[in-house]
Amino acid sequence: MRMRQGRGRTVRGILLGTYAVLILLAFAALATAFSLIHGNRVRSEVLNTLSQQAQSMAAAADREIDQMRTMAMNIIYSTSLQDRLYLRPGNSRGLSEEADKLYMILSLIVFPNRPIDQINLYTRDGVRVSTGLDNEVSADNAETKPWYDRLSGEETRQLLFFSGRDEKLSKYMTDSYGKEFVTLVMENYDNLGIPCGYIEIRQRVSRILSAMMSYRSAFGESVSFYDQEGKRIFPRDAEDRAAFTGAEKLGFPDRFTAVGDGNLLCCVPAGRGQFYAVMSIREADLFRSVQDQIVTILLITLGALVLTVLASGLVSRRITRPLADICDQVGQIELEHPEPLPAVDSDIREIQTLHTSFSRMQETLSGHVAKLLELQNQEMQSRMLALQAQMNPHFLFNSLQAIQAMADEGMDAEIAEMCQSMAGILRYISSDSAQLVPLEKEIRHTKDYLRCMEIRYQGDLACEVVLPPEMDPVPVPKLCVQLLAENAIKFTTTRRPPYRIRIEGAVSGDSYEMRIRDNGPGFDPETRAALTAQMEEIRRTATLPSLKIQGMGILHVYIRFFLLYGEGFVFRLENNPEGGACVVIGGEWHGQAV
Repeated sequence: MRMRQGRGRTVRGILLGTYAVLILLAFAALATAFSLIHGNRVRSEVLNTLSQQAQSMAAAADREIDQMRTMAMNIIYSTSLQDRLYLRPGNSRGLSEEADKLYMILSLIVFPNRPIDQINLYTRDGVRVSTGLDNEVSADNAETKPWYDRLSGEETRQLLFFSGRDEKLSKYMTDSYGKEFVTLVMENYDNLGIPCGYIEIRQRVSRILSAMMSYRSAFGESVSFYDQEGKRIFPRDAEDRAAFTGAEKLGFPDRFTAVGDGNLLCCVPAGRGQFYAVMSIREADLFRSVQDQIVTILLITLGALVLTVLASGLVSRRITRPLADICDQVGQIELEHPEPLPAVDSDIREIQTLHTSFSRMQETLSGHVAKLLELQNQEMQSRMLALQAQMNPHFLFNSLQAIQAMADEGMDAEIAEMCQSMAGILRYISSDSAQLVPLEKEIRHTKDYLRCMEIRYQGDLACEVVLPPEMDPVPVPKLCVQLLAENAIKFTTTRRPPYRIRIEGAVSGDSYEMRIRDNGPGFDPETRAALTAQMEEIRRTATLPSLKIQGMGILHVYIRFFLLYGEGFVFRLENNPEGGACVVIGGEWHGQAV
């Protein structure tokens, strides 16, 4: 008997699983707490950072616009320019000497750094002096310009606006934003404070919005630059007023405010309110940094989990390896043939105590198993003897009934022959108490019995035994073949003669089978089902039913096979194709003799 091992979880697996679950739970708690506690703070910090970025970009645009204003003021307060503002265009061969001097003075103000792309100075005499990208003195009247009427309506007598693409100046630029300009127009005054013309200063968009154009989104935010009329200056890939319209409805908030579509925006004015830098961001993108940090924590946690699993594996190996050895030893214990358990390589006191306890338990169990096997053997012997005691009077009962029937018919010679066969049968039955006999001996006894039956039925019964010689030493339960033959005769003779009984067998490898056939009515479905159910119940519960003399036969033989072989035998009930019943018995046989 070998101890069976279950398929439960191992100690090492439990330790590793527990550590992994604890780390994952700790991570889940940390991520939840981080999201709840840190989320609002991160949101506020991100919005503050973005607001500062928007203000910084608007301030950079303001610096460029202020530089335009400064240049305009320098021109207005330049006395050397004011003295020469009243001039007329020269003749067709060139400019007048005064115009040349005015151009030179204006160029000295702009160059050499040239902080402004283009300066146009208009006089009341209809002369335009230009310096910057385009340098010339020509006849040009300010009243023909599109900004003239708008400037007249301004109290400050100055106008700042997005003038768009300048075809004349754009030929000097290559990038698209360098071809578009922001224009500042101011009225000019002479030394006496009398209006004497206009100053037009143009700066390309790429210079004013250089900080905005170089900005790289960090949280998925977008930034746009609009004039006060809602025309988008940057970016110029599409005419989109959505951000401006949303900001306008909210009164151009200087702090991030929800616009109702899952977006937040803030506005920073530039150019004294003539332009707006609008930054917008999706609410979901605000937590991208939190998500990135959670992912970082997750990666760190996974790394810690791997390291913990490896470390716990090394630590638990010291404990679980000896336990696994003990488990393997216990699983291989043979209680019938016990051997001392091998020593376990461990210096852990609890494991040593466990190993010692298992060794003592093995010795105790082995002793109990030996006693149990002895008691089981004695019980089987008692059952077999009780069964044998039932079978002897059963045979005598049937034989005496047959002799009585022959005596009534005056069959004296047959009675004498039958009595002689009965003497041999009784000698075989009472010869010894062995439970297993060679098949040759059992068949010789069965032939004596069949001869008695042939005498009784006076030629109506024919019996045939066809067995190979190699089956002679096969051990079989004593009287099993005779009882099955008797059972076959009993049911066959319920019909009209002739009666046929055939015993045949074969050996195949390490197993044998023997069939006892008859030409009777065969097994009806109810009887066959009832017998099969009783045999299965005996196999399942190992409980033997009470049998009477009239209950001998198939079930009795089955019980003898079960008591002697346990599970390792063949016992089937069949019906012959040509009619009649067939009982198949057999089992494994390795050539051993009784």
